[in-house]
Amino acid sequence: MSHSSLEPWLYCMSDLWKYSWKYFINLTGQEFPLKTNLQIVRILKALNGANVVDTTRDPHPAWRWYETFPPPNNIRPYKGLVFMLASRGFVNYMLHNDIAHRLLRWVSYTEFPDESYFSTLNHNPHLMVPGSYKGDPETNAELKPYIARFVNWGVGWEDHEGRYPFYWPCGGKRVRRVCVFGVRDLALLTDRKELFANKFIFDFQHLALDCLEEWHFNMTLVEYAGKLSIDTSWYSELDIVRNQVH
Repeated sequence: MSHSSLEPWLYCMSDLWKYSWKYFINLTGQEFPLKTNLQIVRILKALNGANVVDTTRDPHPAWRWYETFPPPNNIRPYKGLVFMLASRGFVNYMLHNDIAHRLLRWVSYTEFPDESYFSTLNHNPHLMVPGSYKGDPETNAELKPYIARFVNWGVGWEDHEGRYPFYWPCGGKRVRRVCVFGVRDLALLTDRKELFANKFIFDFQHLALDCLEEWHFNMTLVEYAGKLSIDTSWYSELDIVRNQVH
C-alpha cells in the first residue's frame, strides 16, 4: 500500500470542513499568485462550482495501476497533477461518499496515488461528483485549460497528439524541463489567465519575485481605489463550467 501527499491533503480538507468556504486550493511553496485576492474570488464565482483538475488520457501511465485489482464502480482511472481548484461539493464527496472511500483504498495499492485520485474522481461523470467534467478529460490549452496554475513545461508535457502545447521560451532556467522563472519571464507572467504561477526558487533571480510582488501590491491598491476590475466572462464560458456535473 502506497503513501503519498494525498493523505495530508485529505486530512487538511477534513480539518477545514467545519468552516464556511466554497473552494479548496492546494499550493506549494514555489508558487505566486497572478491575480489579486478579489480577482481570485470573482473567478471562482464565475466557475460556478466547476472543478479545475488536470488530467491526461494518454495510456502510458497505465503501468501505475495495471498490476492491482480493477477499480470499483466501473471507474476508469486517469493520471493528473495533484494541485487543483476543488469545489466544496467535490470535497464533500471525497470526505463522505462510500465510492470515494473505495477508490481511495484502490489507489493506495497503485504507484503515485496522489496523481490518480483527484483526476479519476473528476472525470468519471457516472459517479455524479459535484463540479466534475462530462467532456474529454485531456487538459487542453484551448478547450480545457488548466487555470489552477501556469507552468512552463517545455517539452516535458506532450499531449496525445504529439504536440507540446505548454512550451514557452524560458527566461530563467529549466530544472527537469520545468522553467524556474526569472526576470525575463515577467511580461509573460503578468499576461496569463491562470490564478497562480509555478515555479520560483527564492535564491534564483529573486528580483523576479520582488517585481511580481510589487506588481501584485500595486494592482491591489488600484483595485481598492475602484479603478481596476476583471472581466470574468472568459472563465464563465469555459467548457468545464458549461459541461459540469451538478
